[in-house]
Amino acid sequence: MISGDSVDIADNGKTLLTGGGTSAEGLQLWDLRNPETPLLNIKWNPHSNLPQPSINSCRFIERCSMIVATVSDDIAVKCFN
Repeated sequence: MISGDSVDIADNGKTLLTGGGTSAEGLQLWDLRNPETPLLNIKWNPHSNLPQPSINSCRFIERCSMIVATVSDDIAVKCFN
């Protein structure tokens, strides 16, 4: 499940970013030319075995080569590169 604004398309038009909802999907990068499986699963807490939180919003910040995401049950915002 994708919730809120938890989806963005990169400037290249080929890469999709999604933020998961209730099924612990977390942040995922997809190649729109081959959308069967995600290119990358980005863990919110990489050093924890806790389930992924629900992502409220996510966005590519291309000029900084970053992804910004927010959740409701953790710190307000995280940046990933």
